[in-house]
Amino acid sequence: MKYLEENELINKEQHGFRTQRSTMTQLLEFYETIVSLSESGALVDAIYLDYAKAFDKVSHPILMKKLKEKARIGGKIGIWINQFLTNRVQYVVVNGEKSRVVRVVSGVPQGTVLGPILFIIMISDIGHNIHNHISLYADDSRLYGKVKDEEDVRKLQKDLTTVYEWANRNNMEFNSKKFELLRFGKNDHLKATTHYISPSGHTIEEQVTLRDLGITMSNDLCFDEHIAKIVAKATQLTGWVLRSFTSRKADTMKLLFKQLIRSGL
Repeated sequence: MKYLEENELINKEQHGFRTQRSTMTQLLEFYETIVSLSESGALVDAIYLDYAKAFDKVSHPILMKKLKEKARIGGKIGIWINQFLTNRVQYVVVNGEKSRVVRVVSGVPQGTVLGPILFIIMISDIGHNIHNHISLYADDSRLYGKVKDEEDVRKLQKDLTTVYEWANRNNMEFNSKKFELLRFGKNDHLKATTHYISPSGHTIEEQVTLRDLGITMSNDLCFDEHIAKIVAKATQLTGWVLRSFTSRKADTMKLLFKQLIRSGL
């Protein structure tokens, strides 16, 4: 992994499938950058991208080309990786009946150690030639930047277009219907007069809140709604425990609290 990072085969903004990184580090870095950009009083627009079957769409020839040209991985190791990816088949069994065998023509094998690493190598150059910020956790991608006026909106849209073009070159497909926009800040005039376009040519829908790696993010940079949801779920579980278990022994209650309620809190 260190070799891949040194050769810039893994985007430094990528937090998925990497040592000492997690959803927590991604969220903290993203939130800290948003707060820092917002301190000037400008809007910070964040577009949440969505892939269509991301892991299944990885092109084997394009991935192997990136490994060879950028990481200089060839020879026996290159042949081994190519054989790991190609000549795979799949089928399903229902009630003892097997479907016809279908050849797998793209994608990385999920449930393997190598598969996720190959995927993040595949998308490592998604942020090349953009001037705003990009944040990644595996295939969860966000493009965002500070927006003071319409010119900044156009620049962010230009970066979006660059990402769309990257997807076309790499045979990756976006699910435009699931794109979401969160605009941090209170410039109502700019919000009302500007928008962003998805790969399908439609306006990306603005949200007040959205779910980001398990956390409810809000355009006011507060977590009131997220906290309310967590408290409500904990209250619901507490009621279920008290209805379902007649024992009120301290050890029993502590065990149920630790296993079912505190973990969520």
